[in-house]
Amino acid sequence: MKMRDQSFAAIIILLLIIAASCGQQMEEEPTVYTAELSSLNQNITDQPVTGSLTVSVKGDSATIELNVSSAAPNIMHLAHLHGYEDGSEAKCPAFPEADNNNDSIVDLIETRDYSGITMIPFHDDPVSLEIKTDTYSKADAQGNLNYSKVVSMQALSSAVREKFGIENFNFDNFVVYIHGVSQDTTLPESVQSLPDVPAKITLPVSCGKLERSTATGLQQDQ
Repeated sequence: MKMRDQSFAAIIILLLIIAASCGQQMEEEPTVYTAELSSLNQNITDQPVTGSLTVSVKGDSATIELNVSSAAPNIMHLAHLHGYEDGSEAKCPAFPEADNNNDSIVDLIETRDYSGITMIPFHDDPVSLEIKTDTYSKADAQGNLNYSKVVSMQALSSAVREKFGIENFNFDNFVVYIHGVSQDTTLPESVQSLPDVPAKITLPVSCGKLERSTATGLQQDQ
Protein backbone atom coordinates (compact mmCIF):
# COMPACT_ATOMS: atom_id res chain seq x y z
CA MET A 1 0.00 0.00 0.00
CA LYS A 2 2.84 2.31 0.84
CA MET A 3 4.50 1.55 -2.50
CA ARG A 4 1.24 2.40 -4.30
CA ASP A 5 1.04 5.75 -2.49
CA GLN A 6 4.60 6.56 -3.47
CA SER A 7 3.90 5.70 -7.11
CA PHE A 8 0.76 7.82 -7.10
CA ALA A 9 2.67 10.76 -5.60
CA ALA A 10 5.39 10.38 -8.24
CA ILE A 11 2.78 10.47 -11.01
CA ILE A 12 1.20 13.61 -9.55
CA ILE A 13 4.59 15.33 -9.35
CA LEU A 14 5.37 14.33 -12.94
CA LEU A 15 2.03 15.71 -14.14
CA LEU A 16 2.63 18.96 -12.29
CA ILE A 17 6.07 19.30 -13.90
CA ILE A 18 4.59 18.69 -17.35
CA ALA A 19 1.78 21.20 -16.72
CA ALA A 20 4.24 23.83 -15.52
CA SER A 21 6.44 23.21 -18.54
CA CYS A 22 3.49 23.56 -20.94
CA GLY A 23 2.36 26.72 -19.18
CA GLN A 24 5.83 28.19 -19.48
CA GLN A 25 5.96 27.38 -23.19
CA MET A 26 2.56 29.04 -23.75
CA GLU A 27 3.69 32.14 -21.91
CA GLU A 28 6.77 32.35 -24.11
CA GLU A 29 4.77 32.36 -27.35
CA PRO A 30 4.71 35.83 -28.96
CA THR A 31 1.61 37.83 -29.77
CA VAL A 32 1.67 38.45 -33.52
CA TYR A 33 0.00 41.23 -35.50
CA THR A 34 -0.06 41.15 -39.29
CA ALA A 35 -1.15 43.43 -42.12
CA GLU A 36 -1.45 42.64 -45.81
CA LEU A 37 -0.67 45.74 -47.85
CA SER A 38 -2.99 46.72 -50.69
CA SER A 39 -2.16 49.19 -53.41
CA LEU A 40 -3.43 52.77 -53.17
CA ASN A 41 -3.37 55.38 -55.95
CA GLN A 42 -2.45 52.75 -58.50
CA ASN A 43 -3.51 55.16 -61.25
CA ILE A 44 -0.38 57.09 -60.26
CA THR A 45 2.01 54.23 -59.46
CA ASP A 46 0.98 52.24 -62.60
CA GLN A 47 1.55 48.96 -60.76
CA PRO A 48 0.20 47.67 -57.44
CA VAL A 49 2.42 48.33 -54.43
CA THR A 50 1.91 45.35 -52.14
CA GLY A 51 3.59 43.63 -49.22
CA SER A 52 3.16 42.68 -45.60
CA LEU A 53 3.88 43.89 -42.08
CA THR A 54 4.41 41.61 -39.08
CA VAL A 55 4.82 42.82 -35.51
CA SER A 56 5.76 40.07 -33.05
CA VAL A 57 5.56 40.99 -29.38
CA LYS A 58 7.34 38.82 -26.82
CA GLY A 59 7.98 40.17 -23.36
CA ASP A 60 9.26 43.71 -23.72
CA SER A 61 10.44 43.20 -27.32
CA ALA A 62 8.45 44.07 -30.43
CA THR A 63 10.00 42.79 -33.66
CA ILE A 64 8.86 44.75 -36.71
CA GLU A 65 9.20 43.15 -40.15
CA LEU A 66 8.08 45.10 -43.22
CA ASN A 67 8.38 43.83 -46.79
CA VAL A 68 7.17 45.80 -49.81
CA SER A 69 7.13 44.98 -53.51
CA SER A 70 6.81 47.19 -56.62
CA ALA A 71 7.44 50.49 -54.86
CA ALA A 72 9.14 53.29 -56.77
CA PRO A 73 12.73 52.05 -57.17
CA ASN A 74 15.90 53.59 -55.77
CA ILE A 75 14.19 56.11 -53.47
CA MET A 76 13.49 56.30 -49.74
CA HIS A 77 9.90 55.54 -48.76
CA LEU A 78 8.20 56.85 -45.64
CA ALA A 79 6.46 54.06 -43.72
CA HIS A 80 4.30 54.68 -40.65
CA LEU A 81 1.56 53.41 -38.42
CA HIS A 82 -1.44 55.77 -38.48
CA GLY A 83 -4.10 55.89 -35.79
CA TYR A 84 -6.42 57.96 -33.62
CA GLU A 85 -5.48 59.75 -30.42
CA ASP A 86 -8.67 58.52 -28.74
CA GLY A 87 -7.54 54.93 -29.33
CA SER A 88 -10.34 54.07 -31.76
CA GLU A 89 -9.73 51.70 -34.65
CA ALA A 90 -8.18 53.06 -37.84
CA LYS A 91 -8.91 51.68 -41.30
CA CYS A 92 -7.57 52.08 -44.81
CA PRO A 93 -9.35 54.58 -47.07
CA ALA A 94 -11.59 53.47 -49.90
CA PHE A 95 -11.54 55.00 -53.36
CA PRO A 96 -13.39 57.04 -54.58
CA GLU A 97 -15.11 57.74 -51.24
CA ALA A 98 -11.95 59.18 -49.69
CA ASP A 99 -11.22 61.43 -52.67
CA ASN A 100 -12.81 64.53 -51.18
CA ASN A 101 -11.60 66.99 -53.84
CA ASN A 102 -12.37 64.71 -56.80
CA ASP A 103 -8.87 64.77 -58.30
CA SER A 104 -8.78 60.94 -58.61
CA ILE A 105 -6.08 60.75 -55.92
CA VAL A 106 -6.28 59.96 -52.21
CA ASP A 107 -3.63 62.17 -50.66
CA LEU A 108 -2.19 62.11 -47.15
CA ILE A 109 -4.62 64.67 -45.75
CA GLU A 110 -7.61 62.82 -47.16
CA THR A 111 -6.61 59.66 -45.27
CA ARG A 112 -7.17 61.32 -41.90
CA ASP A 113 -10.94 60.73 -41.91
CA TYR A 114 -10.25 57.00 -42.14
CA SER A 115 -6.89 56.46 -40.46
CA GLY A 116 -6.26 59.34 -38.08
CA ILE A 117 -2.78 60.81 -38.01
CA THR A 118 0.80 59.65 -38.49
CA MET A 119 2.07 58.21 -35.22
CA ILE A 120 4.79 55.55 -35.34
CA PRO A 121 7.53 55.78 -37.99
CA PHE A 122 9.47 52.81 -39.31
CA HIS A 123 13.02 54.15 -39.49
CA ASP A 124 16.18 53.84 -37.41
CA ASP A 125 14.48 54.98 -34.19
CA PRO A 126 10.70 54.30 -34.10
CA VAL A 127 10.47 55.10 -30.37
CA SER A 128 11.50 58.69 -31.07
CA LEU A 129 8.21 59.16 -32.99
CA GLU A 130 10.07 61.67 -35.16
CA ILE A 131 8.49 61.83 -38.62
CA LYS A 132 10.94 64.00 -40.55
CA THR A 133 14.20 62.08 -40.96
CA ASP A 134 16.27 60.55 -43.74
CA THR A 135 16.64 57.11 -42.09
CA TYR A 136 13.62 55.40 -43.67
CA SER A 137 14.30 52.39 -45.87
CA LYS A 138 15.15 52.76 -49.55
CA ALA A 139 13.68 50.54 -52.26
CA ASP A 140 16.14 48.69 -54.46
CA ALA A 141 16.30 48.83 -58.26
CA GLN A 142 13.39 46.37 -58.50
CA GLY A 143 11.22 48.33 -56.07
CA ASN A 144 11.65 45.91 -53.19
CA LEU A 145 11.87 47.36 -49.70
CA ASN A 146 12.70 45.46 -46.52
CA TYR A 147 12.74 46.82 -42.98
CA SER A 148 13.45 45.05 -39.70
CA LYS A 149 13.68 46.54 -36.21
CA VAL A 150 13.35 45.43 -32.59
CA VAL A 151 12.02 47.99 -30.12
CA SER A 152 11.11 48.03 -26.44
CA MET A 153 7.35 47.80 -25.92
CA GLN A 154 7.64 49.69 -22.65
CA ALA A 155 9.56 52.52 -24.31
CA LEU A 156 7.22 52.64 -27.31
CA SER A 157 4.07 52.59 -25.19
CA SER A 158 5.46 55.34 -22.95
CA ALA A 159 6.37 57.49 -25.96
CA VAL A 160 2.92 57.06 -27.54
CA ARG A 161 1.21 57.81 -24.22
CA GLU A 162 3.31 60.94 -23.65
CA LYS A 163 2.89 62.35 -27.18
CA PHE A 164 -0.65 61.27 -28.07
CA GLY A 165 -2.30 60.48 -24.73
CA ILE A 166 -3.07 56.86 -25.65
CA GLU A 167 -3.18 54.87 -22.43
CA ASN A 168 -3.92 51.37 -23.74
CA PHE A 169 -1.54 50.86 -26.64
CA ASN A 170 -2.82 48.22 -29.05
CA PHE A 171 -1.25 47.46 -32.44
CA ASP A 172 -4.50 46.26 -34.00
CA ASN A 173 -5.97 49.75 -33.75
CA PHE A 174 -3.50 50.94 -36.39
CA VAL A 175 -3.00 50.81 -40.14
CA VAL A 176 0.35 50.92 -41.92
CA TYR A 177 1.03 53.21 -44.88
CA ILE A 178 3.81 53.21 -47.45
CA HIS A 179 4.38 56.62 -49.04
CA GLY A 180 6.24 58.04 -51.97
CA VAL A 181 6.43 58.16 -55.76
CA SER A 182 9.35 58.93 -58.05
CA GLN A 183 10.42 62.52 -58.61
CA ASP A 184 9.43 62.42 -62.26
CA THR A 185 5.79 61.67 -61.33
CA THR A 186 3.33 64.40 -62.28
CA LEU A 187 0.80 65.24 -59.58
CA PRO A 188 -1.94 67.88 -59.74
CA GLU A 189 -1.64 70.90 -57.46
CA SER A 190 -4.73 69.69 -55.59
CA VAL A 191 -2.72 66.89 -53.94
CA GLN A 192 -2.15 67.90 -50.32
CA SER A 193 0.79 67.11 -48.05
CA LEU A 194 2.42 68.14 -44.80
CA PRO A 195 3.79 71.69 -44.56
CA ASP A 196 7.10 72.03 -46.40
CA VAL A 197 7.05 68.37 -47.52
CA PRO A 198 6.45 67.68 -51.25
CA ALA A 199 3.36 65.60 -52.04
CA LYS A 200 5.54 63.16 -54.02
CA ILE A 201 7.14 62.13 -50.72
CA THR A 202 3.96 61.72 -48.68
CA LEU A 203 1.54 60.34 -51.29
CA PRO A 204 0.14 57.05 -49.93
CA VAL A 205 0.86 54.14 -52.30
CA SER A 206 -0.10 51.20 -50.09
CA CYS A 207 -2.10 50.55 -46.91
CA GLY A 208 -2.82 47.61 -44.63
CA LYS A 209 -4.87 47.05 -41.48
CA LEU A 210 -3.07 45.38 -38.58
CA GLU A 211 -4.90 42.40 -37.15
CA ARG A 212 -3.99 40.24 -34.19
CA SER A 213 -3.26 36.66 -35.15
CA THR A 214 -5.74 34.06 -33.94
CA ALA A 215 -3.62 31.08 -34.96
CA THR A 216 -3.20 28.36 -32.34
CA GLY A 217 -0.21 29.10 -30.16
CA LEU A 218 -0.12 32.80 -31.05
CA GLN A 219 -3.15 34.07 -29.16
CA GLN A 220 -2.48 35.12 -25.59
CA ASP A 221 -3.81 37.58 -23.10
CA GLN A 222 -2.00 40.85 -22.59
